[in-house]
Amino acid sequence: MARGRILIAAVAASCVLAVIVVIVLTRGSSQPAPARTTTTTPEGPSCASGCRAAWRCGFGSPTCMAECEASEAVRTCLTQASTDCNAAALCTFGAICRGDAPHGSGTCADSLRCQMTNCAAGDIACGCKCAESLDPSKALFLLRVDACATGCKFDNGCMLRSCRMAGEICGMR
Repeated sequence: MARGRILIAAVAASCVLAVIVVIVLTRGSSQPAPARTTTTTPEGPSCASGCRAAWRCGFGSPTCMAECEASEAVRTCLTQASTDCNAAALCTFGAICRGDAPHGSGTCADSLRCQMTNCAAGDIACGCKCAESLDPSKALFLLRVDACATGCKFDNGCMLRSCRMAGEICGMR
């Protein structure tokens, strides 16, 4: 019973960071988004291949293509996903947290607990502060939980069904 409460608390805490992910990734640039057919960028592979890599890494999003086409920062992170999932996760945190990616020694569970205890829903600065303490080698575990929660549109029932494995893995890291 206590383990179930910890998992629910961990998933709920990750929602704070997931809100941050959604806000940053859906923020449009000052330039109009390129046409949907223009997914290859001069800097790297196509958005389609980057989004496929993100799914393989475990943090894909149903809105990945639109986010990629609208944001150079997202394209940069997705480019890294094809070769190093954790580097892509760190890149994503850096984009969300204005360059301040995880650089501490804490666990994924520590970061989730920090968010749950200290952060109001949607408090980006607080969520980023909690993520800063995360050991960089564990960024992927936290991002997987956040991506799952985002995919569930923060519906508790969906998160309990779909995010359980990601939450358990995060709790062990």
